[in-house]
Amino acid sequence: MEDTQFASQHFSILTLNIRCFLARIDQLSVFLNLYDIDIVFLQETWLFAQSSPFSIHGYSIVARRDRSDNENRGGVLILSLIHI
Repeated sequence: MEDTQFASQHFSILTLNIRCFLARIDQLSVFLNLYDIDIVFLQETWLFAQSSPFSIHGYSIVARRDRSDNENRGGVLILSLIHI
């Protein structure tokens, strides 16, 4: 007997070197909503602790590590769909 309950479900993960999150947030939002990505791992966000607040509709921040004040690159961000 085959368990069909999980047969139609999928789980998608995106990892991306975004190279300046705030400059690409609109493009990322469109992509995430178009492809319904479950978990997003972003590298090189270039965010600082004092960066402007942001949100992407339908996603929550799981983890965030900003670059330090004396670095000119770095930063990671993990997002997930709110219903996960």
